[in-house]
Amino acid sequence: MDKKLKGIDISEFNGNIDFKKVKEEVDYIYIRATFGRYGVDKRFIEYTNEAIKNEIPLGFYYYSYAVDEEKAEEEVNFFLNTIEAYRENITYPLVIDMEDSDGYKVKNGNLDKEVLTNI
Repeated sequence: MDKKLKGIDISEFNGNIDFKKVKEEVDYIYIRATFGRYGVDKRFIEYTNEAIKNEIPLGFYYYSYAVDEEKAEEEVNFFLNTIEAYRENITYPLVIDMEDSDGYKVKNGNLDKEVLTNI
């Protein structure tokens, strides 16, 4: 039987995290590195260093505000440049968070499935 893995994703909104406790409870962690084309998560470096120190397998994600392919490409480049220093520590695939929790995409383009897929 395949083992089911348990993971979490974290960002600055999670505040202080006890990474020793996290290591006991999860198999991996995803850390938000960036958002949009210019924003770096305030706790990206701290969380990443703590995950590495506690030997927690990790991956990174960015929260997308892209409403077209050009902006998406800028976001991806910014994201990749931001995480470059930790490249050797990445265990899990890189991820794009395409949710619209703050309504930005609806307010600025109300994107259809084809545009979202292309992004």
